[in-house]
Amino acid sequence: MIVHKYRLCKTSWGIAINIYGNVFDYDRYNSKVYVMENNHLTKICEGLYVLFDKEQNRNVGPNHSYNQMQVDDYSYMIEGLLKVSGKIKENTEYQNTLIVITRLEFSLCDFQEEGLIAGMMEWAAKAFDFTCPHIEVKYQKDINKYLYEL
Repeated sequence: MIVHKYRLCKTSWGIAINIYGNVFDYDRYNSKVYVMENNHLTKICEGLYVLFDKEQNRNVGPNHSYNQMQVDDYSYMIEGLLKVSGKIKENTEYQNTLIVITRLEFSLCDFQEEGLIAGMMEWAAKAFDFTCPHIEVKYQKDINKYLYEL
């Protein structure tokens, strides 16, 4: 299991997202039938796929709202992987790579959707051992939001 803790704090308010996932050879994935039937399998580009496996994302612990992965989040995570797909393909050992994301943890008080893009880019850098491209982020006080230049 590869866990990445994305953190951003430029003011008294920050973003904190924990991303859990694994990397597999898509052609040999032991649950290939399940993968093919799962509607959350997405082709990022030729040779790179991502599966959002909510079956492994069951809530545990007393604070169930803390453990989250929703369909609305998938497009942000896909965008993050797409931005570093070339680096992933350069560093993977597989001809066809499957990334399985099993869990997201965040508090809605410390969350912004765009953080998922940056978080997935950093998760991939950790998983595939490359340097993540610089992500410029500025805080805009009047709208109380971080602005990402991705």
